[in-house]
Amino acid sequence: MSALTTLPTVVSYFTPNWEYPAHAARLRASCESLGLPHVIEELPDQGAWRANGRLKPAFILEKMEELQRPLLWTDVDNEFLAVPTGLRADVDFMAVARKGTRFRRRSGWAWCVWVMLFNPTPGTMKLLRWWVDDTSASTDSDDRSFERVWRQHRSELKGAALPSECANEDSPTVRWGCCTWSSKMDRKREVKKMRQQRRRARR
Repeated sequence: MSALTTLPTVVSYFTPNWEYPAHAARLRASCESLGLPHVIEELPDQGAWRANGRLKPAFILEKMEELQRPLLWTDVDNEFLAVPTGLRADVDFMAVARKGTRFRRRSGWAWCVWVMLFNPTPGTMKLLRWWVDDTSASTDSDDRSFERVWRQHRSELKGAALPSECANEDSPTVRWGCCTWSSKMDRKREVKKMRQQRRRARR
């Protein structure tokens, strides 16, 4: 196992709707406070949450082609609490493993895609292009698309789990990432409930 000896560049994007600009400012501030190189950009809103999420692989691929260095993707509504550790240089990608989580037992999915390391390898470039192709041909979410690509091409890719201090889906209190996951989901459930109540009131 070969450890990554340089800090990866944090990459993320946001759309100018909901609370995402404020989340982007918080993520950027956490990167700056820890000295993490970062590229966080605003992209046009595609009109739906899933459609915005499907921009992810193309954005990461663009930044990999541009920067040619390790990239640490994070959803914009996360923040870093410490400098990331436990990252590997001898794999194509690292992601939060769903192994043992309630969701894994229900779905059989292998990976969470809200925080991921990508190394500049031939395997990574193939992975990102396959992911772009899949999201372009589907209306599924980006995580479902990634899982489909992984299952189809896993023999050609080298993936590894991010260290446990990064994230635990069943208990999202962590040391260096994904620390707002539960609050994000709570907020989205709250917004969905409000919209349903408004629709019922208009009937």
